[in-house]
Amino acid sequence: TSFTASTRNSFVYLPCGIPFILTPPSWYFVIRLWCPLYPSYLILSTVKSAYSAENIQSFTAEIISAYGGKSAVENVRSVYMKGKIRAFAFDDKGTYVYYLKRRRKLRVDIKYTRSTEERILGGNKGYESSGAGFYSASGDRYLAIVYQYEQLDLPYGLLNDTYRITYEGRADVNGIKAQVLRLSSTGGLPVKIYVDAKNFFIIKTSCNFRMGTGMVTLSSEFSDFRRVQGIVFPYMMTNFAAGQKIAEIAVEGYEINADIEDSIFQPARASDSLLQDPRTHSRRFRVACQLGQRSYIRIS
Repeated sequence: TSFTASTRNSFVYLPCGIPFILTPPSWYFVIRLWCPLYPSYLILSTVKSAYSAENIQSFTAEIISAYGGKSAVENVRSVYMKGKIRAFAFDDKGTYVYYLKRRRKLRVDIKYTRSTEERILGGNKGYESSGAGFYSASGDRYLAIVYQYEQLDLPYGLLNDTYRITYEGRADVNGIKAQVLRLSSTGGLPVKIYVDAKNFFIIKTSCNFRMGTGMVTLSSEFSDFRRVQGIVFPYMMTNFAAGQKIAEIAVEGYEINADIEDSIFQPARASDSLLQDPRTHSRRFRVACQLGQRSYIRIS
């Protein structure tokens, strides 16, 4: 599988000083044929550097275009989502809601039949709750919330200088050929995104976390892509830990640029937050997500 014309060619210089135009399927084999003594690790390093230097910008532009275009993606200031979750890890199901605003603001509310989970990211602070009050999240627990924000914020995060982006090669995701990018930022762990080589949708993200003396990979897969107000969103999300499927989220609906008050990202006031349209009493969209004895109501 090769890239489209806008992202296909890269140049490397062979040890003899001759420039060579490379196409992805033949990078390694052609160089080995021309220079059999050229070390493999130098070949792969050179190819990756050449690709990163010349093609990352055009490749990310293809992703942005696939999701609706730069102007449309830039216009998304907030997202509200509701859906249903099925947790395989502890055999339960329930409701799943998230509120997202730019500049690292995220709230996730999950109500299972036997338990509740709430997570908040407010800038550089994270909080968690199991229904009995919020406590500060630190270390990898905080970084896990940051990772969740970063994956839900895509592809918007590719528009600016939030990440240092490098090309990581190709991969197979459930039979789909994908190109892999590595996103590095300050205040978060490196995240890999897997991009469908045909339609440029992000079909998987992954991130490595330290657990005890070892590492574990958390990943999410995305499918059932649909357009909402001109922007593409996934309607199915599947979460994995160390390769084991732990949860599936079936999205029921999104609302773009919902009037979400900042107070919902502050744990002290979260239970009192009410999202509403202050202009009129017309109510075109209402969702109530019950969390214990409390309700968060979205009205606009």
